[in-house]
Amino acid sequence: MNTAVKYGASANGSSVAKSVWTGRILSGIAIAFFVMDGVMKLIQPQVVIDATQQIGWPVDPVTLGSSSGAAFGFAMREFAH
Repeated sequence: MNTAVKYGASANGSSVAKSVWTGRILSGIAIAFFVMDGVMKLIQPQVVIDATQQIGWPVDPVTLGSSSGAAFGFAMREFAH
């Protein structure tokens, strides 16, 4: 089935292309956040340590890195599709 017909786009597919680019931009914003979050948890400024303790998470780098890595990996998997 033609994707333009499937998604209700015009014959040139402009609304499909806009939707794809909107998704890519939103995914890029999420990925940028995850990267920033991971870097901040690796360098561990005091504000990150305090915030992590306030929400009840352990402050060790392994836990912090694995949670950021998992979120980043999930976002990249979705971005690749």
